[in-house]
Amino acid sequence: MKALEVTSVLAVAVSALAVVASVAYTLLGWSPSMIWECLASAEPKFLTINLADGTVCECRGEAEGGVVDERAESSITPSSASPSYAAEEAQPRFTVFAPDERPASITVLLKTLCPRRPECAQVAGTVREALDSSTEVLVLFMDRGDASFNSYYEMREALSQLKNKKVIGIGYWAATLFGDLGLEIRSGACASGGVHPPPQTRVQRTELLPGRENEVITACRVGSDEKEDDPRYGFCDSMMHLPRGSEMTRFVEAITRRCDNENYASIVRQGNYLMAGLAAPPTMWTDDYRRLLGTLADRFARAPREPFFTATWEETRPGQYEFDLAPVFSTNELYARTLYFRFTRPTKFSGVLEHTGSQAMMVMFRCENGTYGTREDAHDRETLQIARDIAQEDIDRAGTNYWSLEVVNFDRTGRARCKLRIEY
Repeated sequence: MKALEVTSVLAVAVSALAVVASVAYTLLGWSPSMIWECLASAEPKFLTINLADGTVCECRGEAEGGVVDERAESSITPSSASPSYAAEEAQPRFTVFAPDERPASITVLLKTLCPRRPECAQVAGTVREALDSSTEVLVLFMDRGDASFNSYYEMREALSQLKNKKVIGIGYWAATLFGDLGLEIRSGACASGGVHPPPQTRVQRTELLPGRENEVITACRVGSDEKEDDPRYGFCDSMMHLPRGSEMTRFVEAITRRCDNENYASIVRQGNYLMAGLAAPPTMWTDDYRRLLGTLADRFARAPREPFFTATWEETRPGQYEFDLAPVFSTNELYARTLYFRFTRPTKFSGVLEHTGSQAMMVMFRCENGTYGTREDAHDRETLQIARDIAQEDIDRAGTNYWSLEVVNFDRTGRARCKLRIEY
């Protein structure tokens, strides 16, 4: 008799659901998914419906005294798909390695990454634990402390493992590791400064932060009782030089740009790697910045993993090149130009720059792996020349890295007209 009663009750319930679905479909034009969302909002307890197309709709909740708990969660999961969203979230998604950060700062960083589910982030105590982690994203907070310095050299011996990960890098040594990987987002491409006054950054149009374009964020707070010469605040804000018109934007995406100089980007992305320039202790981050970084990290973790790649540049041939450069700090036109080279045999390189209109020009020739660099400056329109004998040892040390010649106009008002002659 009881079995018949249960069957009857279930039949009535199913009939009622069918009537609701029919009315919603006929009168309101709702799709099956919309109908399910409406029914799920009523939060039935442990109700599972197998639809004709194989979709499994499940609503789970906890109840006490016959009342469904308000924390109930709903999910719609195809029978052949991966586990539900809630099950996915229960797994650690971030591994944090921050060897120099204090426990309070690490706690704030973990809450920033996973504000609702702290178990989604874990801490690695050693370089090996960080590299061996299987979470979706590795977060390296490695600024200028001694432990970060030592960890950098250990981690540099395992670059092949970093090529197979998504990485968020915060701090000087994390950005230096990016450079060792051959990425354009690296410490050598950044300018660094303090956090007095607190830096402001503007969100750019990006798929990682939809609907937040032009939002202005104050990144950190500095109390009146904190001294400007505190070493924690001296060089903990890095910005990548990334003008809007630069060829670099083919490979690097600006997530946010500095409000005081839009030629510099505070947060940038290149493929599976994201560099956040603010390395002040997380206890100094504002709530707005934490929410921004948390949302960004979440969407970065969910984004499809891309094959590892580095930027490829057209190699400059011997010859004469003529171009103009805008005054420094221009945001509408470029005030710098970079030419790239690769050498396959020993040679003598020469670059001669003649220029008019500017009283402050610079040329810098270097290898992108940092093994060589030389710079010449002009303060009174004088011709600049760089000569270098490229030996086989230099070529071997450079490997696949590019050599580059950068020409920059540092004049604030004068437009530079340049004639550059390259020989090698």
